[in-house]
Amino acid sequence: MDAWLIVALLGSVIVVYAWIFIKKHPAEDSTGLLAEIDDTLQGYVSEIVDSNRHVIDQVERLKKRMDEERREWLSRIGELERQLAELRKNAPAPSEKIAAPSARPAPSNAHIHERYHDLIELKRQGLSTDEIVKRTGMNHGEVQFILQLASQEETRS
Repeated sequence: MDAWLIVALLGSVIVVYAWIFIKKHPAEDSTGLLAEIDDTLQGYVSEIVDSNRHVIDQVERLKKRMDEERREWLSRIGELERQLAELRKNAPAPSEKIAAPSARPAPSNAHIHERYHDLIELKRQGLSTDEIVKRTGMNHGEVQFILQLASQEETRS
């Protein structure tokens, strides 16, 4: 048999087989496939909507918490400003400040108690170092040093 005859017969067999196959298995309806795709997309959309609602709820809770904290901070600032105004009102006027003891000349051989009598008297009255610093206008370290020297002088006597 010739080769072209074999090819022609084989082609005929394929065409007949395809025709029989198409008759047995008609093409599926595309509407079913579209409905399935639509259902899947609806599922994804509902998941996204639920996720967005969850995020929006979290943002709203965070905003409420931030507003509460802001109100608390504003209240605290108001209270601190009120306390500061009260402290300023009760603070001694600059003319009431005690002159710094270091500004007064004193003999170099005088004891600490004689040279810094006002400062040591304030400490004996029960004022803290910070209060003495405010009243005298002296440096904090200087006040501490003088009080320490006075304490040592007392123990030696």
